[in-house]
Amino acid sequence: MLVVIVGCTNETESDLVETSTLSEPSASTSSPTSSPQTDSPSTTKVQPPPGTDSGSILAMTPPEDDMPVVEPGPAAATELVSTPGCSETEPGRGFVDLAWVSGGPGETRIDFTMFFRGLITGDFVSTPPLPGEQTEYRVYDPEPGIRYEWRVLTELDQVWLASEVGVFQTATCVVDAP
Repeated sequence: MLVVIVGCTNETESDLVETSTLSEPSASTSSPTSSPQTDSPSTTKVQPPPGTDSGSILAMTPPEDDMPVVEPGPAAATELVSTPGCSETEPGRGFVDLAWVSGGPGETRIDFTMFFRGLITGDFVSTPPLPGEQTEYRVYDPEPGIRYEWRVLTELDQVWLASEVGVFQTATCVVDAP
């Protein structure tokens, strides 16, 4: 499978984003004790879609739409899996690879929070809308050691249908000194 990462609107070579191949998701959310992944040598650079952010959790904002969010149902995304890792090309930079089984053909978005009950109270940030067929996303720059909750929302009849909530904690990415 190919991870589709959204990127900066600037079209310089330094703004290209990474994609890599991931394995099939399992039926459960990974725990914070999962072995960290690293960028693989097969990582390639692709041009990001215009008008999107870099995939950095630091660049995300609260959602801009006012569609209601409803509880999980039969058309919700399932099998949320998170795999933390450290970039080999950018020392000290962490990421988490997220994967899920699509809930349907509608647009999707991913919500993230580091706050207790943040997805309920509205203390969260979101990705821009993603194509419904997208089932993987790489999040850069989550704070190491922080417990994040995340969910995948699928658009269905003018509402966002929420998945169950997944949890991840990022790896601490150490920079080796010479």
